[in-house]
Amino acid sequence: MTRRARTALLAALLAALATAPAALAVPPAPATPDLATASDSGSSSTDNVTNDSTPTFTVDAGAAQVGYTVTLYVQTGTGAAAQASDPIAVPSSGIVTITAGTGSGYTSALTDATYNVTAKTDDGGGGVSAPSTALQVQIDTAAPTLASAPALVDFVGGNSSVTFTPNPRFDVVAATGTVVSLYEGSTLLGSATAADGVARIIVTTALSDGSHSVYATGTDAAGNASGATSSATITVDSSAAAAATPDLLDADDDGASSTDNYTTNPRPNFTVTSEANARVTLYEDGVALGSAVADSAGVATVQVREALWLDPGVHCVYAIAMDSLANAGSPSSDLCLTVAPGVEPFTTNLGLTIDGSDLVASLKSAKSARVTVTVMAQGRVVATAGGKVKAGKRAALTVRLKGPAAKARRLLVVATFKTASGKTVVVRRVVVRR
Repeated sequence: MTRRARTALLAALLAALATAPAALAVPPAPATPDLATASDSGSSSTDNVTNDSTPTFTVDAGAAQVGYTVTLYVQTGTGAAAQASDPIAVPSSGIVTITAGTGSGYTSALTDATYNVTAKTDDGGGGVSAPSTALQVQIDTAAPTLASAPALVDFVGGNSSVTFTPNPRFDVVAATGTVVSLYEGSTLLGSATAADGVARIIVTTALSDGSHSVYATGTDAAGNASGATSSATITVDSSAAAAATPDLLDADDDGASSTDNYTTNPRPNFTVTSEANARVTLYEDGVALGSAVADSAGVATVQVREALWLDPGVHCVYAIAMDSLANAGSPSSDLCLTVAPGVEPFTTNLGLTIDGSDLVASLKSAKSARVTVTVMAQGRVVATAGGKVKAGKRAALTVRLKGPAAKARRLLVVATFKTASGKTVVVRRVVVRR
């Protein structure tokens, strides 16, 4: 071949290469697959957790030409990618809808696992794009299990089935992330998401007083629902018992008038109106003087206990009622009465002074007695001392105050006198530090 001929052939080849069809170029990779909202069955439509074992995806083919095809692939762990669908032709919108697990390349539904889902575009002429960025999807078809019946949190004392609030809290043991709902019958009472293996649910629909049977169900992130737990039966008692102001029993109100609250009985009786079968307790300065159960009409007759004889002078008493479920009401108003001097078993006198950290009790008794002085602050015993007094003789007993008691502004002092024959009188005084 001549030189001229070789030059002509080379030029022809270069021209042919310059005009080669664009179809030989590799198609662009499609966008990241997106799990269709209808297939994202959990509480969120964007968490890519589903109980649909043949989920539907949309793929934006981008710049791919109409007629090109898109194929979906899934991969678990470090395993090789598997074809999840037959090729789907790109429509004019460029958005391809693909249902995974139905194509000839992947004929069974996806099992429970976490998958990386990608897509590729094929131009039909041998050009296949690089894979798209992967979308991570979790398939979960297993229903959650609730490990316990609802447990009442706001119960009373040692009674785990009684509450005083109409909006109590319940705990249900469930896997973290499970949405647990509390029901009474078909009524939804409240719901919460389990954290650290427990869902704490606050009842938002107030429960009426009385008995209630509640149960729980759970739904996991994929939308799988559990069965119902066993029921828990509780009693709601939101109405505390109320006590009226104590009334000195007429038989003990033996002064000039039956209403002057003057008595010669150091252990007087009081009537208190409350609710039927409530336990009514009588108090003076936080000290329980006695208690009784109200009758069917709600009336309780309370007598001061023998060990707590009222010393001569003025005493102000009040009552607190507690119903059969131990729901105690607020203190009643005070009733102030006067105990006459010279009553049995003997008269006493108690004078108190505070000198720095020492409390000095001035004691006098009509009979010889052993005496114990107890000092209380905010309902707690903070100091005690003991000694003897002779009949008709004044004695002084010093009680050393330590710690917070040395600074407490208000102290309750209780002096208990006990004679050799066993007679006891309890004298109470309140000391307010100036």
